[in-house]
Amino acid sequence: MNYMYCLCILFHKIKMSLFKNEKNLSVRLFISHNKYTLTQNFFMKFSTGLWLPPRTNLNQSISIGNPGIIDQRIYNDLLKYLSVQKIEFSQELDFRNAYIKNGYVYIGDICLSKFDIFIWFGVINRNPGSHDLETLRTLSLTTKIANSYEYMTLGSDKFRAFSLLHHHQIPVSDFLFVNQRNIHEVDLSHLGSSVLLKPRRGGFGIGIIKIDSPSQLRDIVDYLSNQKDESFYIEKYYENDMSQWIGLTVINGNILYGYRKKADKIADWKIYDRNQIGGGVDLVIPNDEQIKIAESVYKILKANFFGLDIIKSKDGYKVVDINYLPGLYYDFIQELKIDFPKIFFRMLHQFY
Repeated sequence: MNYMYCLCILFHKIKMSLFKNEKNLSVRLFISHNKYTLTQNFFMKFSTGLWLPPRTNLNQSISIGNPGIIDQRIYNDLLKYLSVQKIEFSQELDFRNAYIKNGYVYIGDICLSKFDIFIWFGVINRNPGSHDLETLRTLSLTTKIANSYEYMTLGSDKFRAFSLLHHHQIPVSDFLFVNQRNIHEVDLSHLGSSVLLKPRRGGFGIGIIKIDSPSQLRDIVDYLSNQKDESFYIEKYYENDMSQWIGLTVINGNILYGYRKKADKIADWKIYDRNQIGGGVDLVIPNDEQIKIAESVYKILKANFFGLDIIKSKDGYKVVDINYLPGLYYDFIQELKIDFPKIFFRMLHQFY
């Protein structure tokens, strides 16, 4: 049996057996390999793995091929904080390139499953059954992850997230989930005169279609059904003043700030960033009601990091989108004197 594989399993078994006890534990390992016996005394330390790809060019599109979201300056502050706090970590562990062997996750000879904590923040393939999500799911069997696999399958899917939030009386958009077999029979009147046909796992406003009549909706659904057999997520369109639109950034339960997109990121009735560059924002201080909504969503979704888009309609505030990667803006963090590294790595302090 492969030596690294055996060692990974051994570390995992020790970790699981000692996890609830004091962390400074003296352990003697006896490992036999190739006729040599290795005896080692060591203190059991909780280990941290990171995949936090930095964004070195803020004018370059964000994509699977260029997954960095974190401004290089913020990234530098994060690594400096870990060094000052004497927190041991391994970085640049792009789990999208990992392979899984017998339920354990590897990048080359590095066993990610031996880490107690794995923190990541970058663009991944969110499609159900994707390699990225299956890797997160497998890693979650042994390791605490931020953001978790459970959140990613929920929070990055508008239909699943809004279904749950509706049950908790969070003011999210009214919606329908239909397919081409029942769209012609479903009563759309409660959604009003206009609706939005949205991708369930979209971003940057791309692919959202505003539809102003039932016949137009049915024609579009019929057309799309000929391309691919799938269901459709339809939201009510709320008349609103885009100057009142606000995005919120939430990190480990802390609502850091609000922001508003500038005119070049607004296309008529929606936020639209076809080049997927992000940015173009002004700082906005959220009010008490907006903060309360964000705090409630955090408690329900149990996400380490997420963003909310909120509009103000005649019916009050409405959450119209959840972002699995919230907007991180270096200038705002500096202006508000936010201790971002401490907030970002909050989960580590229960171990170190």
